[in-house]
Amino acid sequence: MEKSSKNTKISIVLVGVLLIGVMVFSAVTTDKNQKFSSKNRASGTEAKLSLVLNPAAFQLNETKTVSLQLTFNNPVAGEKLDALQTKILFPKECLRLTDYVDISTVESAGLNKIFRLDGPTAANDLGAIIISIGASEKGKGPSTGMPVIVAQMKFNAYALCSAKTMSITSTEVVNNASAILDLSSPQNLTFSVTGSPPGSSSSSAPPASSSSSSTPASSSSSSSPASSSSSSTASSCICNANSTCHSSCSFTKVSGKAYANPIKCSLSESLFGGGVLIPNQTDKNSWCARIKRTQGDTNGDNLVNSLDLGYYSNAVNGRNIPVKDDQNRPINPDINGDGLVSVEDREIIITSIP
Repeated sequence: MEKSSKNTKISIVLVGVLLIGVMVFSAVTTDKNQKFSSKNRASGTEAKLSLVLNPAAFQLNETKTVSLQLTFNNPVAGEKLDALQTKILFPKECLRLTDYVDISTVESAGLNKIFRLDGPTAANDLGAIIISIGASEKGKGPSTGMPVIVAQMKFNAYALCSAKTMSITSTEVVNNASAILDLSSPQNLTFSVTGSPPGSSSSSAPPASSSSSSTPASSSSSSSPASSSSSSTASSCICNANSTCHSSCSFTKVSGKAYANPIKCSLSESLFGGGVLIPNQTDKNSWCARIKRTQGDTNGDNLVNSLDLGYYSNAVNGRNIPVKDDQNRPINPDINGDGLVSVEDREIIITSIP
């Protein structure tokens, strides 16, 4: 009986110790969770992203800059930004990003660590720009007491569209205490692209009778041979059967760079996927007719910019390039005319980009 009583007492003591241990563990865990929650709870600051374009409209073929601005309500004294990520969705059926996103303003303010910043090629494929940036050190980002321009994006309106929306989504803004700030509704951008499409008739074009009456017969007859000669030269600038450009083709070259002679109009079909869609004779004739091809104009828009560098990059990195761009212009990133896409082509493009 005495032994049984002793065992009972020992059991009661063990249960008591166990209960105390559970209570202590629970208290410690609760305290840790409270501290964790406190660390990650947003401060009173509310962040808002806005897309700004004044006026909020494009003319056909016009290139304009859209700004992404970040403002704050009820900022906490001494608070800094530590990181920001967001996604900008745009209608790729009428807009295209023409250059790399400019974040120089927010970079100079301290958010100078880039985790992701989509360029024209990726952005135009998806109709989206992902921006993910942060401060190189905690507390070195911009103050929440002042608005900041996060990014400036250049878009070209290449097709007509009406009442389209560029929108902000998937946003997260973090301060220097690792707290995620509350977000107010973003200010999206609604716009239209207006104007006359290429090839449409213009009411301002003078009638034939007006032209003939205002132009002396002698002037008309004297200009005719030159016009005829120019037309003849243009029509003879083709891709020959041996895949070289005709001797009548004219190219503006970059000084100090080496070029094939004659300039070739051939590229490996594998660059375009090697499928049904490969360059035809008309496409190759277009390659030869581009005066600025030898300066880096890959798509025949008479410009050399980051789009051309993007087509080159896709070609050398094994990503198929399209036969034509969204304006039906044939693509060819062989700049020096040797029939290949190589580092020599990149050097010419880089030299020519303003």
